[in-house]
Amino acid sequence: MFFKEIYKRIEGRELYLWSLRPAGPPRAAVLMLHGGGWERESPAILFRHAEFFAARGYLALLPEYRLMPRGGDLMCCLQDCADAALYARAAAARYGFAGKKLAAFGESAGGYLACCLGSAQIASRVCGAAGPLADAVVDINGIVDLTGRWGYALGGTQARGEEAFCALFRRQAEYSPLYNVRAGDAPVCIWHGLADTVVDPKDSARYAYALRDRGVDAQCRFLPGKEHAFLLYGYGADEEIAALLQEIADRLGP
Repeated sequence: MFFKEIYKRIEGRELYLWSLRPAGPPRAAVLMLHGGGWERESPAILFRHAEFFAARGYLALLPEYRLMPRGGDLMCCLQDCADAALYARAAAARYGFAGKKLAAFGESAGGYLACCLGSAQIASRVCGAAGPLADAVVDINGIVDLTGRWGYALGGTQARGEEAFCALFRRQAEYSPLYNVRAGDAPVCIWHGLADTVVDPKDSARYAYALRDRGVDAQCRFLPGKEHAFLLYGYGADEEIAALLQEIADRLGP
């Protein structure tokens, strides 16, 4: 049974953290971040995935986060996910995973958020954290570079004048996981469909190389014929999704 509790109050809203506990002591906790271009969807889109992980001994945590406002600025999404990770860590004893790892799992725009939680540099910019907010990252066809087509998510893709252009580009780079890899960041497992026309698989390959160049463990799987939403129920075949989730659960380890 799913439970929910308030993890944050902001702008007159209460933001909820949904949880699904395993039958016994959790092997680890998985913070599950939904996609939807930062503009739509809710934690419910990952409830079936959460049931899968809980059945295999993981505590599933699914935060509600504010969606990106019209005009584009995903910082509210990122701040809420960082606060959800901090809340989960503070409540680790109550949740039963004290001394065990907190993994961040995300698909598409949620993959971006998960990668940011695994980056010490970005976590420091978002909330002043001294290190990564996640101990491991599961990135499913995530967005890792905001300097190109996804630049609108930080306030726009066009800037008038040299100074404004450079300032916007610098901000986009500062919040792109691809350009913020450091030794000591969380290990990352990446799954990306090679038929993805929404997020370029080459971005994931570049991200994996950047991680490895800094000595960060990065495992990659590029799946032939798989389109962008291959891991979402209603898009992919149920049995294929179950097989991939099992592979992900196995790689998360104890």
